[in-house]
Amino acid sequence: MRVTQLPAVVAALASVGCYSYRPVTIPAPAMGTRVSVELTDLGTATLGRLLGNEVVEVRGELTGATERSVSLAVQAVRLRNGVENYWNREPVTLERSTIALLSERRVSRKRSFLAGGAVAAVATIAAAVASGRGSGSSPGGGGGPGPR
Repeated sequence: MRVTQLPAVVAALASVGCYSYRPVTIPAPAMGTRVSVELTDLGTATLGRLLGNEVVEVRGELTGATERSVSLAVQAVRLRNGVENYWNREPVTLERSTIALLSERRVSRKRSFLAGGAVAAVATIAAAVASGRGSGSSPGGGGGPGPR
């Protein structure tokens, strides 16, 4: 990696951040919020034709919420065996009886701080290594061809 590429790499890594999901109640948070919905056993059974067999979690952007239902632009579903299937923001409405837990995606300050520290440490080491290589000295101390 070139030293000139280092700022771009650090900026890209730092922008990622770390997230966690925190439980919320229905009515849900503001529209557009990223949420995770864990389904009840009834939800997994009744929504199989709509979401796929054995879906236990639905993640997406909140597009609507009432006391009786939550509507999402679905981005991913997780199956009982842990496999995730990605969606293209298809709209889905989930009835309250199918929802075991509704969680909101939030930035985890602690995890982001730790990840940022790790990125800074790697960037510092990479810069030090890169500046050592670019100093123009070569191993063995010779600067040019030897005597003829």
